[in-house]
Amino acid sequence: MIQVQVGRLVHYAGGALVRPMRSDLASTTAASREVWAQCGEAVRDRLELVGEVPVGGAVITPAGDLPCDFLIHAVTSTPTEAEAPLTVQQALRNALRRAADWGVESLAVPPMGGGVGVMGLEEAATSQVEILRDHLDEGPEPRDLTILVANAYEEDVYGRLIASLLEE
Repeated sequence: MIQVQVGRLVHYAGGALVRPMRSDLASTTAASREVWAQCGEAVRDRLELVGEVPVGGAVITPAGDLPCDFLIHAVTSTPTEAEAPLTVQQALRNALRRAADWGVESLAVPPMGGGVGVMGLEEAATSQVEILRDHLDEGPEPRDLTILVANAYEEDVYGRLIASLLEE
């Protein structure tokens, strides 16, 4: 099941939360920065030990001080290369694999790739929703997928895309 919900990432209390980031571990959105600030020093130290992560990669850590069980840090860009539909899809695909590897049953994903000057929200949303739909079609965990959006506009865009893609 894919659902869309308005809310803040730091309040998600399910199995795992995807945090989009750059290859140098820097956050790509305000919501990702808030997650990074609130997860706690132990999580930040652990991820810094991993070092630079390639674009499209995903690393799972405990969630630290957040209410979910795990954080999945998904690399969508580098300091010199902006997000693109392909890198967002690769990062999301790998985040889903990490979740499946760890037996995560529920996963929250924020909008990824729709930043200013990158790609439009519709294009970014389509890239994400297609990957999530394909994941559900393939059958592995997690089966409970939530796209956590910031406002009613994003909720409408993602909701319409999910409805149309799931009808196909």
